[in-house]
Amino acid sequence: MRVTFVSNYFSHHQQPLSDVLFQLTEGNYRFIATERIPLERSTLGWRTDGVPDYVSEALGGNLSADDADWLQATDVLLFGSAPEALLKTYLADGGLAFRYSERPLKDGDSLLKRIPRWVRWHLRNPSKARLYLLSAGAFAASDYGSYGLFRTRSYKWGYFPPLSVCDGAADTIASKLPASLFWCGRFLDWKHPDLALGAAALLNDAGYDMRLTMVGAGPMELELRQMVEDLQLHGKVEILPPRSNETVRNLMQQHQVFLFTSDRREGWGAVLNEAMNGACAVVASGVAGSTPYLVRHGQNGLVCDDLSALTIAHQAAQLLDDKALRDRLSIEAYRTIAGVWNAQVAGRRLMELSAAIMNGEVAPDLFEDGPCSKAE
Repeated sequence: MRVTFVSNYFSHHQQPLSDVLFQLTEGNYRFIATERIPLERSTLGWRTDGVPDYVSEALGGNLSADDADWLQATDVLLFGSAPEALLKTYLADGGLAFRYSERPLKDGDSLLKRIPRWVRWHLRNPSKARLYLLSAGAFAASDYGSYGLFRTRSYKWGYFPPLSVCDGAADTIASKLPASLFWCGRFLDWKHPDLALGAAALLNDAGYDMRLTMVGAGPMELELRQMVEDLQLHGKVEILPPRSNETVRNLMQQHQVFLFTSDRREGWGAVLNEAMNGACAVVASGVAGSTPYLVRHGQNGLVCDDLSALTIAHQAAQLLDDKALRDRLSIEAYRTIAGVWNAQVAGRRLMELSAAIMNGEVAPDLFEDGPCSKAE
């Protein structure tokens, strides 16, 4: 089976899945990148070197003759953020394709835009084509479904960062810094780093001897540093500039509680995967795309449906106060990623799902939960 992944750019988030698909297809896999990694991402520590040989560059969607021939002979196409003309051409030849998409209605749904959006989306996703949705976030399937698309053809999906496997998650948990909180990401208003600081201030006022470490950069940085001053959090909060992905993963393994504070504009949020893989007890925003798929409230983390500093502080306090709860959630968080939500499982399931469709099943229902299970 020949598999091709067409998307904007190749990053450490796509490489684990790509490596698995390259192995499962015995080298019959190619990633076609239509853009280069933006400078903003590079400054945040995203590596641009060491790109595997299976990655091909087609800037702007301009395929080389070799890539065009490869795509035409592809059995299964994963289509991310890329020029729509490439997907249209492939579907016209009767190929099997999966649209790999975060929620398209991150900013809500406007009545003024609904009719033109309906027309545009249906033209891009013809109902008679062999086209399915990989819902990269818990709200993508419902967004498309509200427009009559992919209603029986949506499958849970996401991003699958490198998997860190350890023999004893309990040892990692025991070595973490006491009363330590961690936040990581770009300093943007919709990621709400200010809520993490507000929660830290409330915990500090309540007498908790905690420490919050924040890693990132962005337009809110000066505001955040001023908040540290205004809230008198010196010695309680450390704001670090961007670090490499390896360094951030190490920091996650050192901290007990991870705060994931993004709003609905966060289509997925791979830092949540990474923090859970690092055996952090997570306080996760319920409206961010990855949370409903990855976190089961009270079982492997805490879900914050009311995205406020007060609620975040309350849930973080629960974790700081109750070691047994914190340790249990941390271990289950690690098991969720190591056992189910990783590239190895996703790659194998995608191949099984594709084979079932190619064998005549219109909407296979092969898995109860996790990657490639049905998305509501």
